[in-house]
Amino acid sequence: MEDKDIIFVLGGPGSGKGTQATRISQEFDIGYLSAGDLLRNASKIAKNPPAGFDENLLAEYKEIDQIIAEGKLVPAHVTIKLLRDAMVQGKQKHWFIDGFPRDLSQEAEFVEKCKPCVALLFIDVPDDELTKRLLNRGKTSGRIDDNEESIKKRLVTYNNQTRPVIEKFQAENKVISVDGNRAIDVVHDDIVAQLRKVWSDLPAEPKSKSATAKQSKCCLLI
Repeated sequence: MEDKDIIFVLGGPGSGKGTQATRISQEFDIGYLSAGDLLRNASKIAKNPPAGFDENLLAEYKEIDQIIAEGKLVPAHVTIKLLRDAMVQGKQKHWFIDGFPRDLSQEAEFVEKCKPCVALLFIDVPDDELTKRLLNRGKTSGRIDDNEESIKKRLVTYNNQTRPVIEKFQAENKVISVDGNRAIDVVHDDIVAQLRKVWSDLPAEPKSKSATAKQSKCCLLI
């Protein structure tokens, strides 16, 4: 872990943080981890493990699957272990962690079990715009949480629990704050420019501009 440089990626639901982090990670060979994706993948493997899968790891995944099935929150130490294991196995030096930590206690536990991150990338979008985006997404996404009541609850949770994490990093002068209420490509270019101030060894050009040109035209709000 000593050779890994980590940036947390946070923003409200519908801010587009996952879209931006995924795109930039592909362009510049940055490791990308979504805590939610890791947990869902563990649950999926637990239900249908491949032949010869490690028994100890499978036991951990079955525990995760059981917690999710019961509708409970997965303990932070479980999620952190998944994140740590993925980074140790990955070859990249630079890493984005999307959607984690969700509160100050998770951030403290991550530092204890892994290491401090070098910065926090904050995609800043007003709550009213987030609500509008999520309601529009709900018309086609089929997601049960893209309704007005659920959105309000998610925003309350975000503002009460996750905002203090962002404020902590702001007090430490470690926040990369980007106005996410602009065109996707404009937000992207702003993030890359600010990332270079933290990760000065990023390549001068992305691996392939054409590879992400099509992706940039659609807004996958995460």
